[in-house]
Amino acid sequence: MVELIDGNVVVKTTLEGENDWVIAYAFVDKDRLYVYLMENVDGDACPLHIQIFSLF
Repeated sequence: MVELIDGNVVVKTTLEGENDWVIAYAFVDKDRLYVYLMENVDGDACPLHIQIFSLF
């Protein structure tokens, strides 16, 4: 599932038949797509994983 929340792209995924959603965030800057997972904590969180795709 892909949503646009406050101008940010949010991608939610889970295995079929399950309700254990993982949320990935994404944004485009110039010719690159950045997709990242965040820590699930209150307060300051850091990215756990980031992947960068070239859009060329």
